[in-house]
Amino acid sequence: MAKGTISKEFVFKKILETFEGSFMQDDKICRIPCIENGETVEIKVTLTAAKDIIGAGVSSNRPSGPTAVEEFDWSNNISENKGVEAAAANDLSEQEKENIRKMMEALGL
Repeated sequence: MAKGTISKEFVFKKILETFEGSFMQDDKICRIPCIENGETVEIKVTLTAAKDIIGAGVSSNRPSGPTAVEEFDWSNNISENKGVEAAAANDLSEQEKENIRKMMEALGL
């Protein structure tokens, strides 16, 4: 399995759950329908696992606490046999809900 496959599937699943009407195209592109100036547009989202880790899991614009690497280390609760569904079954934290709310507000959804 290619590096990042499980993580990408998890992120795509979260996007599909978050944005009503979103769908996958060819299992590699997520399309999110939006209304802009009264016209329907689709935002295409593709994900690529980074070859080099340059952020070391720390972002200057995030609140203090666990690093991003710790928060998103899905290998602790996903095995090849359990798949993405097991990870997606976990409830969102309050911080994740707030991040999604902000993102949706910024996108006008």
